[in-house]
Amino acid sequence: MDATAEADGKRFEGFVKSYSEEKGYGFIVSDALYQEFHRDVFLHKSKRPDGTPWQDGDRVTFEYFKNHRDNPQAMNVMPAGPLSQPIENG
Repeated sequence: MDATAEADGKRFEGFVKSYSEEKGYGFIVSDALYQEFHRDVFLHKSKRPDGTPWQDGDRVTFEYFKNHRDNPQAMNVMPAGPLSQPIENG
């Protein structure tokens, strides 16, 4: 199924928990989606609007779709504030 067909336009907030530039993917922590899926949201390198790598702790807003494994995957990811002020984890 086309990912954009599943998106309903609702945006979620979170922060990049981990991101590997070498592997080209990482994960977003979102309390709202963790309650539903019991896992973090997958983040692919292609979802950075300007092509620069994500950094751990970056604040983001995003939509999501269920990928082929029925897990949440981020799409339409946007920075949600100054990237120099990461959210502390824990």
